[in-house]
Order: sequence, then structure tokens, then C-alpha cells
Amino acid sequence: MATALRHVGHEDRLSLVEHLTELRVRIVVCLVAFIAATGVCMWQNHQVLSILNRPLDQTVDHGNKDPLV
Repeated sequence: MATALRHVGHEDRLSLVEHLTELRVRIVVCLVAFIAATGVCMWQNHQVLSILNRPLDQTVDHGNKDPLV
């Protein structure tokens, strides 16, 4: 049932069913990648928040000055 991704060139002619099958396979691959990335981010959420909050922490450490001024 599951097919591997295959290269589809611009000159290839596919039937409607082949197009839908290709779309389904690509959507499943994207969903698996999205779920894996979400799982890693949930597993490492403290590290991700630490990285994202680093500029804010540096600004607060310098007397609440706007870093752009």
C-alpha cells in the first residue's frame, strides 16, 4: 500500500489517481516530520525557551534599556 517517494519530472504524465497517491505520500511524510519535530521541541522545551529568552535576559541585565536605541 505505501509507496516510496519517487522523482516526478516536469515531463512525466501521471493519471489523477497517481497524482493523488503522490500527494497522499507527501502529506504523510510531512505529518511524520512535523510530529517528530513537535516531539523533540516538547522534550527539550526548557532548552528551547532558554534560547528564546536569552535576548530578553540580556536586556534586563543591562538596566531595562531598549537594545535598539
